[in-house]
Amino acid sequence: MPAASTRKPAPAAEAPTELSPYEKAFRSDVEWSKTELKDVLFWLLSGLSLVSGLICGVLGLTGYVGFISYFVTSFSAMSYYIGTFLQLDADDFGGKAELLQDAYTAGLGVFLTGWICMYTLFHGASAN
Repeated sequence: MPAASTRKPAPAAEAPTELSPYEKAFRSDVEWSKTELKDVLFWLLSGLSLVSGLICGVLGLTGYVGFISYFVTSFSAMSYYIGTFLQLDADDFGGKAELLQDAYTAGLGVFLTGWICMYTLFHGASAN
């Protein structure tokens, strides 16, 4: 009697895997749902806000100049990302205001935290 085969069956052909929203963030040839796009924009704007806040604090910016730099930088970067990099029409997702409303609120908090911490660290002793 022949010995039983111990060979494992060949794996079935794998179905194409779905990309996570964060993998999609760096590709312009994928489809987006509104929720996925809002999540990615939220985290990208949070990171950009932190970097902007740190730079403003190190440079010693104060008052309206810091706020204006944040809003100009973040709006320009997000507009470029949505329109040029991802090649999406924001109106298909409800407009830029709809996409970024949650991200700007949290982003402003992150920006202020970074700005205040870096300003205090680099310029706090000179204020006395």
